[in-house]
Amino acid sequence: MATLVSIITLVLSGQPLTPVNAFMLLAFLNMLRLAVCFYLAYGFLEIHDAYVSLRRIQDFLLSENLLSIDQPSISKEQCTQDTNKTPLKDPDTRTALCVSHLTYKEFKRKDEFILQDIELTTTSGSLTVVTGPVGSGKSTLLSAIAGEISDTSGIITCPETFVYVPQVAWVFSGTLRENILFGQPYDEHRYSRIIKACALMEDIQQFPNGDQTAVGERGVVLSGGQRARVSLARAVYVDVDLYLLDDPLSAVDVKVGQQIFEKCIKDLLGNKTRMLTTHEELHMKEAHQVIVLYKGRVLGKGKFTDLQEKGILNQTVDPLYQKILNDNNSENSTVEEIKGEGDRMVPSLPSEAKGLEISVEDRTIGVVSTKLYWNYFRSGVTASAIIALICFCLITQGKLWQSCSDIKILSFLNLNVPAGSSKRS
Repeated sequence: MATLVSIITLVLSGQPLTPVNAFMLLAFLNMLRLAVCFYLAYGFLEIHDAYVSLRRIQDFLLSENLLSIDQPSISKEQCTQDTNKTPLKDPDTRTALCVSHLTYKEFKRKDEFILQDIELTTTSGSLTVVTGPVGSGKSTLLSAIAGEISDTSGIITCPETFVYVPQVAWVFSGTLRENILFGQPYDEHRYSRIIKACALMEDIQQFPNGDQTAVGERGVVLSGGQRARVSLARAVYVDVDLYLLDDPLSAVDVKVGQQIFEKCIKDLLGNKTRMLTTHEELHMKEAHQVIVLYKGRVLGKGKFTDLQEKGILNQTVDPLYQKILNDNNSENSTVEEIKGEGDRMVPSLPSEAKGLEISVEDRTIGVVSTKLYWNYFRSGVTASAIIALICFCLITQGKLWQSCSDIKILSFLNLNVPAGSSKRS
């Protein structure tokens, strides 16, 4: 179309249509087509990509700096004074975690505080349970202590080393052992003790390759309870001073959770400072201190019996959990009792364990048949259109071959014309 319009314009403007003008016009049109359809088009695409990338870099550089986790510490006198309000069974009263005037308000909630004036202290080697209704700020409190959220105000004093276990467990594509070790050196005695305390021994024994079984992308072959126990075992394997556990037992059975609480959180981590969020009453009874949150504020803190007498815990205990504990006649069909180091309940697994091998992609070796090509083209256009296109291609090639033959014949005749004879003859 560009060539046709150019030729018509050349004729209508009175310009002579000579072979030199026609061939030069075609050459310029080819160069223009290459520049516009290729170089200019891809240039605009690259400019757009560069613009988007520069905007992202600009937004990142103009963002506010995150607050440092190493915040100023509180005076020892203030922490000791707060600790004396809730005496602990542990004779070691050395303060391990101290939070003062912690406030966090999300930007979208202008008049609502997620956390407001949180005051709490824990001592070394103690178990602190944080409870409260859904949406009271329990997970946000642990995230703020771990430094996972910004725009918080207040003072947080915590040990140099700590582990934060989020409520949503995660695993990466690898083996079970790699997920638990997470780059740490392998200690057989410690490793075996941890997987027993986290109720993973029976699951590992059912897997085809034991703890060398691949779990797949994001642990797709594991159940929610298994992912939660693997995440907890990974945290326990790291020897730190403070453990922030955001309800890691919510994804497992009640009795399995109780076993993990007794064997892992109380026994294995007995000399560590632990902060656990939960709704379960049995865990609160075993805690040195219970902190009740309500709408981002500390509603009460102290011993479980003291808070229960004040009626503060009436809305925090999970009624479903309490009902299961009181129902002695009902038994879960997926739970069986295994006797060893005391009675404990673990989820039963099917007799034939599912293979957790990473599946290999399907491959077919051979030649591509003509029928496959035909079906490929048929999926886009009709059979008549394909036949017409093939005919047009053959006609075009035939015309091109005929033109080349005519040129060769004329060249041959011109080369063999005798001198002095007329071109017409």
